[in-house]
Amino acid sequence: MNLQIWEGWTWMGKPVYTNETAQMIRKANCKLVEKGEIIRNIIPQEGFQEAVATCQADIAIVGGKRGGGKTHIMNMLASYHINNPLFTMYGFRREIDDIKKGLWASSKGIYEKIATARISDYSWQFPSGAQIQYENIAD
Repeated sequence: MNLQIWEGWTWMGKPVYTNETAQMIRKANCKLVEKGEIIRNIIPQEGFQEAVATCQADIAIVGGKRGGGKTHIMNMLASYHINNPLFTMYGFRREIDDIKKGLWASSKGIYEKIATARISDYSWQFPSGAQIQYENIAD
């Protein structure tokens, strides 16, 4: 069997995996979870997260019900830019507790081994100078 791993490149120079490859990665991730091992290959969920990840817009405004994967895909997409010293991503929530329980908790699994966490202002600082900043808008 001759498996094609990717079918093209994004505008950022990242490979676009075929659906077959994405399904194989998802199955491998499930097996790792069953064994209690750490998932090292993060991939969007099929459907909504895939649609957001492949969106070509400069700015994407997404919405939906609680638990749909919006927070995780936002954090995941920022990882494409962490080597750019001019990159800053802002994530907004109404209350500070929404940051603690949502944005911050979700981001730890992605960034805690590759960035410096500043819990005092809920931000990540990357070696390149890139940063992710979470802000509440209630104040």
